[in-house]
Amino acid sequence: GTEAVEAIFLDTSKIGKVDLGPDVFKEMHNLRVLDINDRKKRKFKLKQLWNGVQHLQNLKHINLSYSKHLIQIPHLSRAPKLETGSTAENYWTTQGIFTRKPGSLNLDGCSSLKTLQNISGNKFPELPKNIVTLDLSGTAIEEVPSSIKNVSALEVFRLPNCKRLKDLPTSIWITGLPRISFVNLIKLRCPLLNECEKLAFVPHSIFCMSSVEELSFSNCPLLELLPTMSKIGLETFVLFLSGLNMMTTLNMSNCSLLKLPDWLACLSSLKTLELSGNLIDEIPKSVKKLNGSIELHISNCGNLPSLPELPLSLGYLDVSGCTSLETVWNPETKLVQCLWDDYHVTYYKEFPFCDCSKLDQNALKNITTESQIRILRTAIVSVLEPIDVSVLFDQNPFASICCPGNEIPKWFNYQSGKSSMTIKLTPDWHENSFIGFALSTVVAFEDSYFEGEYIDHVFMWYNYEDYHKYLGAVEVSFEFCLIEYDNVGNVLNSCNDKLRKCGVRLLHLGDAEEFGIDTNPPYPFEELDA
Repeated sequence: GTEAVEAIFLDTSKIGKVDLGPDVFKEMHNLRVLDINDRKKRKFKLKQLWNGVQHLQNLKHINLSYSKHLIQIPHLSRAPKLETGSTAENYWTTQGIFTRKPGSLNLDGCSSLKTLQNISGNKFPELPKNIVTLDLSGTAIEEVPSSIKNVSALEVFRLPNCKRLKDLPTSIWITGLPRISFVNLIKLRCPLLNECEKLAFVPHSIFCMSSVEELSFSNCPLLELLPTMSKIGLETFVLFLSGLNMMTTLNMSNCSLLKLPDWLACLSSLKTLELSGNLIDEIPKSVKKLNGSIELHISNCGNLPSLPELPLSLGYLDVSGCTSLETVWNPETKLVQCLWDDYHVTYYKEFPFCDCSKLDQNALKNITTESQIRILRTAIVSVLEPIDVSVLFDQNPFASICCPGNEIPKWFNYQSGKSSMTIKLTPDWHENSFIGFALSTVVAFEDSYFEGEYIDHVFMWYNYEDYHKYLGAVEVSFEFCLIEYDNVGNVLNSCNDKLRKCGVRLLHLGDAEEFGIDTNPPYPFEELDA
């Protein structure tokens, strides 16, 4: 009889239409596994399971993979042993949804799912407080309900690609609803709302959660403005400040932001700021107050005419494709005079200004000077002993800057009109505190095209190497080539016919002293000795 059934596997590629009425599972008290799938086509037209509440006290697994027509998730409050399940193309682990065990709910890819209905079938349910991860990616939901405020254990909340999503809970009074806010979610770490095409408003309460580490609104084309501190009360202002302290990643790329919020400088733990692909015409001056090693992505902001003073601790800056960019701040004085503790040396310093075709000569000069100073600072730290830099930074330290140009800077005193060169070394080349080689090359990119002309780019960089085993060398040869990679790092192509020129400079501590850079950082320094 049905009481003995412990598992059901339905391969819909081998059967016709199936009508599972509400009484089918009524007596299956020992049911532990329910697997409904089209194993041949990996497609299934399942729209919903049972109505009401089924007593499934032994059910542990549900597999509804590839159910892209699913419009309703059954109520599982009487399935206390539920451990794993799957909807759409991704698995979710519940560890007992609606039970005392913490778990997660993943509905990724259920593109027809508009609501998670309760037993009355007319609203999003009161979610269990023990859910840790809630993934509604790619669903058809139009709003996040007020019940989200009660899920106190929630740590990760994903809403990417919810193309119908219009509203998030706000912290204002709404007729017929209680006061709703994100502040109650004291454990929420990663609210992700990428690719929500109809999302035009973000409540300030989402920035008041002290647990949030990563916040993403990327690819929300209707989003033009974010909440500002100047328009909130004192009590909320305090919550706002405390809520920004833990945030390490803020992604607002590819929206339609017209202006950046006034609280960016309050992100004391920020590591990555994504602003690429927006309509902003100004970076607030307060951004220079950001601390720690920062990655700043502002590529393809076509309305941005200038860059203000940026943090000394900047580790990565991408302004590629900012076609209106004309001027940049001159960092020379502060980069030279700043303390090593303020500089925050990381394993890489990378600053691409690719396709910034309107940069004036003064801006290009500033960029070149900055590259020299950052190269020298990185080289000084890289040769310090007893620190093993490859262990400290997980890979060899690296500093690089790229900008439009067709000449190797004169600072690179060995130059060639080809993609290679050989340098005769003097017997004492490794003396006088040698700290490495600075390199440069001019590249002609066919896809860098502006106002009828192709634009060449000049690259300047330093990559740490241990030269102790080469101290007897009498010459050094360099061969430059251009390597193209795919998105996962596989080499697609390698050539040198696009390289117009190259340049090299042997670096010594004396170079840094000429700039006025402090050559006595808080670490011991060891010269290369034969």
